[in-house]
Amino acid sequence: MHFEGKVLVEVKDNIATPHWREKVPRPPPFDVRAIDSDTPIESFLQEWIEQFGRQWVNEFTGSGSNVNCPDGTLVPDGVDPDIPTTATPDLWYCKITGDICPIQAQVPTDDEAAFINGCNVERAAEKLDRLPKQYKKGLFQAVLHGKFTGEHHMAGREGCWHCQQQGAREDVHDPWTLTAIYKHLGEATKDRKRTFRRAGLESWIGHPICAECFMDLPESFPDIEFSEWGLNFDRYQIVAYRLDFN
Repeated sequence: MHFEGKVLVEVKDNIATPHWREKVPRPPPFDVRAIDSDTPIESFLQEWIEQFGRQWVNEFTGSGSNVNCPDGTLVPDGVDPDIPTTATPDLWYCKITGDICPIQAQVPTDDEAAFINGCNVERAAEKLDRLPKQYKKGLFQAVLHGKFTGEHHMAGREGCWHCQQQGAREDVHDPWTLTAIYKHLGEATKDRKRTFRRAGLESWIGHPICAECFMDLPESFPDIEFSEWGLNFDRYQIVAYRLDFN
């Protein structure tokens, strides 16, 4: 299993400031000239995430071996995608039964029996193409052998509102890949609120947004001159990372 994504970093006068939600300790601003590497920002963040990101994954899941079930979903029927939401994945549902999943869509790749006994897909046996136990064994083996890695669906991650608006309803992210627009803006004046509200952005500024969607804001909202409100995208970049669990 592995986790990968992109982190938002602001760089000014050789000082790099990572921006992410504070569920995981965030590094303080650092001088890129003090890092002995050809890619100082990437190296520094990779080392930081190796320590604190790995710790967060282990604390949240109990181990690095839990992968989300491909039949799990964060989105029950009847949810309006246009309604603002923090999209915190507190509850996982089963795509087959339509009910809340009793094991919260977690597949412990080191304990097949726990998955077989915990999954209740037999409640919708008529929807399966084989016996429930055979179906569950096949599902476990598919996850175990990497046919479904689940790196984008670990419980404890959050959704990006902009990804969701573009149809990626179940694409969730590590906390270090998410920020919020209001953290990068200047004073919340009436003019700014009016401009953002007219563009359809004001109600979203406090919700999680991933680094890539953040960088796409000027294109997504061309009627807003973000620099007028203290947000200069020239200072920002996105930095890739990868966290492996064997």
